[in-house]
Amino acid sequence: MFRTFRFAIAAAAVLATAAPALAEGDTAAPAPCPEDAEQKLYEWIYFLRRDQAELPKAYAVAKSVEARCSDRPEALGLAALIYAQLFSPEGNEETRHALLDGIWRLQQAQDKVWDPETNPPIMVHFPGNELETTKLATRSNLDSIFRNTIIPGLMRLHVEGADVPIYDVSKHLESCPWPIKKADKSRARDEAWGLFNAVHADRSKVDVEAGAHRLRELSRVCPDQSADVTKLLAQYLAAASRLAAEDGEQDKARQYAKDAIDAGFHLLNDIPGTVGGIAYLKGQTEQMIKELRATYPDL
Repeated sequence: MFRTFRFAIAAAAVLATAAPALAEGDTAAPAPCPEDAEQKLYEWIYFLRRDQAELPKAYAVAKSVEARCSDRPEALGLAALIYAQLFSPEGNEETRHALLDGIWRLQQAQDKVWDPETNPPIMVHFPGNELETTKLATRSNLDSIFRNTIIPGLMRLHVEGADVPIYDVSKHLESCPWPIKKADKSRARDEAWGLFNAVHADRSKVDVEAGAHRLRELSRVCPDQSADVTKLLAQYLAAASRLAAEDGEQDKARQYAKDAIDAGFHLLNDIPGTVGGIAYLKGQTEQMIKELRATYPDL
């Protein structure tokens, strides 16, 4: 799905200010967002997936959308998908960081203007075939990329020594960065899923304590999403415990198990609710605690 980004970000950033984002020709300053921006961006993705597009120019296209199309949610989403198409987990650190930051920024920008009741549906057609059309729905694609690419990718950068503020354990959130809006499921929960996916994929590329700190902060400042996040925090720590034990790191395995049990009891005892979805989450968490205590009876 993802492409290797084979050129320097610095050079591409120059292109972003000098090259047109969505049309042929040159321009000295960002122009207004074209009426057919979504169609043009869709075509860029179409050709990128078929190895028929210039990578530096594709980067420049996505880079300029933030300034030119800030009130167009599907255009912002398509630009983020261009970054995702250019991303490779094996690329150099600078390139990976720039692309992941770009997706993150565009996704936040889309959140600000997303409203399914007032945003008109956008139809696009396949290049060269105006009769074959599809309705854009970039948000669901970005949700998957957020869980499976952005969060594991940013955690890996943190482990490699890059400055990734969300995993700075000395920092504390003042408010929820992911407020729930209509037709917008919990992105805080998606962060938790992303870390759970990352620790399963490769524990060596996860700072378990930093990830746990981030999830505890999200649980604290996002009360409407706290139950989901806390349950996944407990699962994340339980997985880290099991994997540490498999690697022979018994002290870490025990500590992660204790932290998982503590998170589980926080959900059971401190987060209200006994019916519906909350009851289901608590039932799963009780079973997880039993399994951990079977291995560590004194916890």
